[in-house]
Amino acid sequence: MTAFSRRHFVGAAAAGTSALWLAGSRTAWAAAAPAPAVHPDTDIYEKTVRDAAMTWRTLPTGWQQAPFLANGCLGAQLYAGKAANTLKLMLSHSQVQDQRGQWRGGIGFSRLPIGYFTLTLAGEITAVDWTLDLYDAELRGTVTTTRGSLGFSALVQNDTSALLISTRPTPGEETAAWSFQWLPAATTRSSGKPEDYTANPDPRVGDGFVEQPLLAGGGWTTAWREQREGTGRLLAAHLVYRFPGQVSETTTAALRAVDRTLAADPDRLVDRHRTWWHAYYRRSFLSVPDKRLQSFYLTQLYKLAASTRAEGPTISEWGPWFPEVGNNWTAVWWNLNVQIGMAPIHGSNHPELDSVTGAFRRFEHNLPASVPVDFRDGESYALGHPSDWQLRAGDTYDVGAPGSDHVSDNFGNLTWALHNVWQSYRHSMDLSVLRDVVYPILAKAINFYAHFLHEGPDGRLHLLETRSPEYANAEDCTYDLSLVRWGVRTLIASAKLLRNNDPRLKRWQDIGQRLTPYAEDPAAGVMIGKDVPLADSHRHHSHLLWLYPLRERNWDRAGDRDVMQRSMDHWVSMQQLWHGYSYAHRLVHVLGDGRAGEGPRLPDLLHRSEGGRGRPDDRQHDVPGGQEPRPGEPAVRRPVDARHGGAGPRGGGEGLPVRLGPLGGRVDRFTAHPGRLPGGRGPLRRCHALGTGTQRGGRPADPGPLHRGPDRRTGRARAPAVLAGDRTGPDHGRPATRWHGGGHSARRTPPGDGTARCAVERGVDALGPAGLTRTDAGCRSLRTAGGGTRHSFACYRARRIARWAMPASGNSGPYARYPSRS
Repeated sequence: MTAFSRRHFVGAAAAGTSALWLAGSRTAWAAAAPAPAVHPDTDIYEKTVRDAAMTWRTLPTGWQQAPFLANGCLGAQLYAGKAANTLKLMLSHSQVQDQRGQWRGGIGFSRLPIGYFTLTLAGEITAVDWTLDLYDAELRGTVTTTRGSLGFSALVQNDTSALLISTRPTPGEETAAWSFQWLPAATTRSSGKPEDYTANPDPRVGDGFVEQPLLAGGGWTTAWREQREGTGRLLAAHLVYRFPGQVSETTTAALRAVDRTLAADPDRLVDRHRTWWHAYYRRSFLSVPDKRLQSFYLTQLYKLAASTRAEGPTISEWGPWFPEVGNNWTAVWWNLNVQIGMAPIHGSNHPELDSVTGAFRRFEHNLPASVPVDFRDGESYALGHPSDWQLRAGDTYDVGAPGSDHVSDNFGNLTWALHNVWQSYRHSMDLSVLRDVVYPILAKAINFYAHFLHEGPDGRLHLLETRSPEYANAEDCTYDLSLVRWGVRTLIASAKLLRNNDPRLKRWQDIGQRLTPYAEDPAAGVMIGKDVPLADSHRHHSHLLWLYPLRERNWDRAGDRDVMQRSMDHWVSMQQLWHGYSYAHRLVHVLGDGRAGEGPRLPDLLHRSEGGRGRPDDRQHDVPGGQEPRPGEPAVRRPVDARHGGAGPRGGGEGLPVRLGPLGGRVDRFTAHPGRLPGGRGPLRRCHALGTGTQRGGRPADPGPLHRGPDRRTGRARAPAVLAGDRTGPDHGRPATRWHGGGHSARRTPPGDGTARCAVERGVDALGPAGLTRTDAGCRSLRTAGGGTRHSFACYRARRIARWAMPASGNSGPYARYPSRS
């Protein structure tokens, strides 16, 4: 039997049902329990995610090192209080904001501090032993003091947004109790703060509640109550925010919510919470031998689901959490932050987190306000930043106009954000996303740009001066041109698919045909814009948007490769001002530049994205993988973007490769279940793919169950590509097979199974759940030790996949391997 330490299953019965925790007592949730025996058949998903639990053996002194809980709205962080015998539980909420639109969004719609609970103990704290269990999304542990100890469990209940904290003290700490301290409801942003700014009034404090009014109307109430049973206590807290409306209504609602929570069966509350989180991880399983890398992947999945949900606010700089010290990042930034923070939800198969699509679907009506008054023709949209989660940048703020005396870096915000929505469509093939969100909004975003295109002497369409984000102004700015080019191509393709005979189609086609090429330097590749080279280090990859994520060109096309390589090499040569997300962006290109063996490994880049700070391998004392950044730096975008650029299969876009991350060092295989690929190619269900390394002489290293030996033409190990079906394909609902391409379209008709088609180029393997000739055990965890070999990242690439035909339902059976057709 495999031995697991207590760290893997802290809290014991969390591996089973919550009844084992709660039976017989409403506060026994926090009681200590012996670790259960681990059965060999214990669910692999549970084992893997619990193994990524984060532990604290030293009391965190501030929010930067604190464990964090959230459900997409209500956030909580636990760390040392002001006195040696106190703990502070900071509360924050992604919907709690000001409502004064007369100022720009970062001030007028600023997120506002709420307050914190203080746990006062009898003795001074001498030790802590805490575990953030990602699988259950619960914080559990003990606090040892000079007078005794206290065990606790805490969670933010997934569907009710209730904060639940159960405490069970030992003799000497029976008097431990919670209290609440409100914080002033004023913006912490100093940049651009108007002289006439005034804070919101102090709250009304009552028995078990704090009612905070806003000057603009409405407000919020934080309510709480403790339930005692013997020496144990169960704290339940709720926050209700309302605008417009009466703040008194929030008090009534919050107090009723607390009463309902404490009257409910705690077993059911905890079970519902855990059930959601357990199902969440099953939709994006990944196992690799490098367990630190695997833990990074899983902690980012946890952070994503804690940060946002499809029906709630989109991801802001801090997610639901907000630092006690305050900062300038008080709203939502659309010039990179949302786009890269939300990118991982698609390939990891989590449409339930797609708050970007939800925001545009619900709040499109706020987009005209960001357009300058002279261009508000009813057919133009823009999106300024900072804005709130409802796309409001302030009643008196607009993005400006290219070529005017008000040029900003906001012009591309909307079009880039719509690329995220486009990815939602491509990964789901939900036509309503294309028809109701992408198409109508993108058409107006491109129409805004069209006001500022003019014909030059060369007959090309040129763009007036705009700004490349965080760098410089330029005419024919590459950042904006790339978004216009992607936008019109997407609109043309969408109009054809929707068959709507749009009268604007001819204009889009003209723009697509005559839009000027990017300014280019013979040595340095694509420039910032006309006559503006990239001369200094640039953390924001704005001038490379055409390369990724828009994927305008293809590494596998000789005509594209040279300019792509020159542009990337020049940007990479100046890293002095790079931030974590810059390294993550570079990591994406490791997958496709053809020199992957010479590029950085993912673990190395993760270290750099943490700001060069080392992390203990056992994940004690601190959170792994750069969960929280250096003070003053955004908390969510960097590590989450690194997850997107990291391990696991991802679709390469239209007609582009399906690629796997460069896992680095002695990694020769991975397990993924499931994933989601563009074109409705997903979710991938019960898929187990191995990409094996190659030793000298072409001998495969540690061949996996789907390995067929090295390619006879190249001597390189062949890694199978795991495919799923395009829901719009002509063979919808029919099974598929596995092929090895010989440079031509291959067809096979399994007897009685209908036709499955896959156009495959030379050197490609494709798998499908039909006509099985060999079974596979399905998902499994990969060991860190073994005879793996260093290898070229290129052996993880399937070179091209063009058409798809597989069951839309995603058959859960094992995968087939057919003899080579080469």
